[in-house]
Amino acid sequence: MRRRADEGYTRMQVPGMPGVFFRDLSLTLGPRALSIYGASAVDVLAFRGRGPIPYWPVAWAAGLGLARHLAGLDLSGKRVLEVGCGVGISGLGAAMAGGDVVVTDNQAPALRLARMNARRNDVPLRAAAADWRAWPFHERFDLVVGSDVTYEPAAFDALLAVLDLALEPEGEVLLTDPGRLMTTVFQQKAVAGGWSWQMTALPREGTQPVFLYRLRRS
Repeated sequence: MRRRADEGYTRMQVPGMPGVFFRDLSLTLGPRALSIYGASAVDVLAFRGRGPIPYWPVAWAAGLGLARHLAGLDLSGKRVLEVGCGVGISGLGAAMAGGDVVVTDNQAPALRLARMNARRNDVPLRAAAADWRAWPFHERFDLVVGSDVTYEPAAFDALLAVLDLALEPEGEVLLTDPGRLMTTVFQQKAVAGGWSWQMTALPREGTQPVFLYRLRRS
């Protein structure tokens, strides 16, 4: 992520995290420089509030890498679904490539932030609430994307069911992460369920590796 000289904290507090504020960040996707709101990973991971740490407010490296990859494609006329959108970075990349994009999350603040980031940059996309365990849509998509969504084994079956429901028969899934061990478990379940699996290393985001996983129905 390219930092601006005037980058700094905003006056918007991250919901549910007293004392943690969003930053105004500059991100280059292809020929465009975008301004987005996202929380600092250091601030979020250091938070000592009650309950589990919310990861959605951060523009993680895997999401940035996926966004850059998508922005370099030609997605004109393609229907694109993002699962677990967080701040909406990957959806923005897909929309900039010409895709008709729907970003989804089960966290209402994440959807509000994704819409805000889209409006700030005049990038059209739709945002909708969706829980993998009770998938609400019947629409199918040409491309389903997601970053950092394969770290929780308890959610793997639900995620695979969503991919099966949401993807066109000849469609493709693109997922990214920094190479977590749990993704191997997800890969095994996906292949056993009839999905092909191909891994590619994307350019690093700073010092962080990013791996792209391409899934198709076998």
